Amino acid sequence: MNRCVPNTRYRWTYRPQPINIHIPLVSRPNPNIPLKPMPSPQPIVPLTRGTLSPATYPTTTTTQTTTTTTPPTPPPLISTTPELPTPPPYTGTYAPRIEVTTVFMRPSKKPEVEGLPFIPDSADKQNPCPNGRPLTNEYNAPMTCNFMVKPNGGCPEDYWCHTGASFAATTCCPIIRFEDRCKMPKVNGEGEDLIPRWYYDHLDGVCKRFLYKGLKGNANNFITNVQCSEACEGSQENLRATGFVNPCAVGTPAKLRDGSVQTCTPTDETHSVCPTGYFCHIGDTKNVCCEKTSNTDRCHLPLATGTGSAELRRFYYNPIAKRCIEFLYKGIAGNENNFLTYNDCKKQCLRFNNPCPSSFDHGERKECSPLSNLCEKGEWCHIGSNAETTACCPGAIADPCKLPLDHGEGSETITRWYSDPSDKSCNNECKPFVYRGVKGNQNNFVTKEACEEKCKTECTNPCSSGDLLLSSVDGKPRQCSPTDLCPNGYWCHVGLVPDTTVCCSAVKQPCDLPMVEGFGEAMLTRWYYNKRTRQCISFIYRGIGGNQNNFLTQDDCRAACPAFDNPCGTGQPLLVNHKPKICSPNQRCPGTHYCHIGESSLNYCCPKNGNPCDQPLAVGQGQANFKRFFYDQETRQCQEFTYHGSKGNANNYLTLEDCRIVCQASENPCPEGDPLQDPISREPLICGGPQECPSGFWCHVGGSPNTTNCCPGSRKPCDLETNEGQGTLRLERWTFDGTAQMCRRFYYKGTKGNSNNFLSRDACRQACPEANPCLTGEPLLNSTGNRLTCEPTEKFTGCPASHFCHPGSNTDSQVCCPRGEVDICEQGVQEGHGKESLRRFYFDPSESVCREFTFRGGKGNENNFVSKSACEDVCPAHRSYCPHGQPQTDPHSKKPIPCGILKSCSIGFVCHMSVEYRVSVCCENPANFCTAPRDPGHCNGTEIRYGYNALTDTCVEYKYSGCGGTLNNFKTMEQCTQICCKEYRH
Repeated sequence: MNRCVPNTRYRWTYRPQPINIHIPLVSRPNPNIPLKPMPSPQPIVPLTRGTLSPATYPTTTTTQTTTTTTPPTPPPLISTTPELPTPPPYTGTYAPRIEVTTVFMRPSKKPEVEGLPFIPDSADKQNPCPNGRPLTNEYNAPMTCNFMVKPNGGCPEDYWCHTGASFAATTCCPIIRFEDRCKMPKVNGEGEDLIPRWYYDHLDGVCKRFLYKGLKGNANNFITNVQCSEACEGSQENLRATGFVNPCAVGTPAKLRDGSVQTCTPTDETHSVCPTGYFCHIGDTKNVCCEKTSNTDRCHLPLATGTGSAELRRFYYNPIAKRCIEFLYKGIAGNENNFLTYNDCKKQCLRFNNPCPSSFDHGERKECSPLSNLCEKGEWCHIGSNAETTACCPGAIADPCKLPLDHGEGSETITRWYSDPSDKSCNNECKPFVYRGVKGNQNNFVTKEACEEKCKTECTNPCSSGDLLLSSVDGKPRQCSPTDLCPNGYWCHVGLVPDTTVCCSAVKQPCDLPMVEGFGEAMLTRWYYNKRTRQCISFIYRGIGGNQNNFLTQDDCRAACPAFDNPCGTGQPLLVNHKPKICSPNQRCPGTHYCHIGESSLNYCCPKNGNPCDQPLAVGQGQANFKRFFYDQETRQCQEFTYHGSKGNANNYLTLEDCRIVCQASENPCPEGDPLQDPISREPLICGGPQECPSGFWCHVGGSPNTTNCCPGSRKPCDLETNEGQGTLRLERWTFDGTAQMCRRFYYKGTKGNSNNFLSRDACRQACPEANPCLTGEPLLNSTGNRLTCEPTEKFTGCPASHFCHPGSNTDSQVCCPRGEVDICEQGVQEGHGKESLRRFYFDPSESVCREFTFRGGKGNENNFVSKSACEDVCPAHRSYCPHGQPQTDPHSKKPIPCGILKSCSIGFVCHMSVEYRVSVCCENPANFCTAPRDPGHCNGTEIRYGYNALTDTCVEYKYSGCGGTLNNFKTMEQCTQICCKEYRH
């Protein structure tokens, strides 16, 4: 508990006993339920300034230190607000100890249980509320509250928290009339207790103290001055009512003779504007003279951030740290240790001499000592002759040993030690000097040991053996480089930094030395000579402690030692004059060796070790990835593999042809894996005809039986893309185009194709059904066997008269489909099938208009047009004006030519009046088309039509192909007879 913060901590002077209420479970309420009496808790007593002893009252006989055998008190609230224990609930036993947070559930108002009257505290039978009855729980026991719980002490919105002298008197009282608690009058209450409380005087605009008797008070009743101030003094209501908020922590502001508040400005250090005992409080809005909070030195007062909602940048003096520190002031209830600027604070409170060579960062003084350095980052501890001159100084550097000698200032004669920055030898020592007491630099040590521990140069010896060559000039190690070589008897050790790149004593045979990784934190790539393998091998050098068998590059190693890389999988390369024999296509190896062609630019003759075709696959070692071929004895095929550059064998060929020539391998036609072999003959199984491939294989049909084998892979050819394969053949095959959903012809090269490969179009269609956009029949094919595509937006679509252009959305569905037997304009609307939504038009013969509809993309009929104008061109609205055929139209407007009594028709046409459409138009003269031949047309269809026979003056039946022909073509016998027969017309 902080004893320096007043009026913020409270204690219960009595530990309450558990309250047991036994209510039997019955079907109806029982008004005579016995209740155990509750002991009377004692009042809440605030801790006053200057004491932590428990306050006692006449009604109290125990203190906080009283020893009892009662169950443990409820766990304290975990909160950042001043703590006040929550009174225990009215239950028979205490719950086990749990962690409690500051999230409170407001008690809900419950109606009184029928038959159970309100039960007041057993020790205090009076109702503490001034009006109404307290909030009760489900057993009609009063609900306690806690004024520290926000908002409203944990009470519902229509209750307020009455804090009495006991638990029973601390309860939620009803609000009879809603009014501002800060404007309520002071009410001393009833009872025998005298409890210090605070109320807000809205006339004076300040919180005042009074003694509360414990019962029947109102809501203008606060436990502390701070609670009262926070609730009332800073509220907007009181600001409007009084026009002024009291910012003083103690008392009220000084007033002038006319009763107005005395204002001030910080014109000087003493604030002489304010009367004696007052200081000038600089707040957020108005500066007034407030009563001093203490008679002590303002610089020794504690930090007071105050209350309110302001955030003002201020400074206060910390007497422990002996420096001025910035803080945020809330605007109200601060003390005198509150300065507008850092300089104001420093001027008033910092009173000491600065021993540092430069001023403090902010003028503060922080003590330190040689034993415990309390200085922060960027500071160093200046050690003077006494505590006043021993302080943290700014401007610390990482290496004080580089600073020059500085005797300082003053009259002291103190023996100190320093490091001479000009002495860079390996055996330098610290030297003594006389320090004058203040203003010295960081190169200042109390003892020689401390100085040399920090500053003595210790030259690192990177040599693993022998001596480190030192310079005769400055005593430092002799450094070297590729251009600055070491003298005879020494070699240049190259480390990570110049300090470890020095001359070390040499040996006569460095190539005989073992590899030494050394030690240190470096990770350097180096090379050493392996005497056993005669190779220069890379390794990681740690930077220090290596020997002479340590080279920067592989070329340096090979130049110093007789090394070569052995690429052979077994044995050594063929040596000629102690050097490997180099081979090439023009310089072959003898019969006992083969030319190894690997990662190195030099190709050596390696031992063949028998028949290469009998040797297993050897991918080798290294980082290379060379495409090579080897002979597989089991499959009797030459197969591709990746060679890594060295340590292979003779079964390694640059090309597939080289492998087949040497090992006489059969050709593998499969794109992946090997053909299925006969288990007895170990020969590839020939498929086709009655010989089918088992599950997991498909029959590859090549250009000969040797390449017609069962290959491993998918038997779903329709999902595969077209693969022309490899080879020199040109075999006509069919493949299923998944995009166009149709079979296409292609030419196969003979091997390495996939199963989407068929000998005929029928075989392809049988395996992979084609997508047919036509409503009836098949799309028209061109001379190459592919579907004939067309353009439905053009007048001449590209289809013959026997077909129409199916109006799909792409070339796959824009194909020539067979025409139907029904007239285009009389065909019903056909929305089709598919997932597309295409805007199309059709002719509605019932109303003789073109209408819009949505086409699904496939299976459409001829009454399907891409535009309304195209629909009207083929199926004009006037097509039914004439009994037969079309009316004569104007070549420009495309509209029927009207006729009448005063306007006759041209030759070959007669004026026809349509009663149904109420128009008179020029229709073709029946005398012309009735005598025309009965032309069957030029399509492939067959339908029954009727035509006029002029010789017999009768209509006869004939077969019509579906397109073309003349107007002597009627769908019914009746129509033909009515229009053409003379007997009928007369």
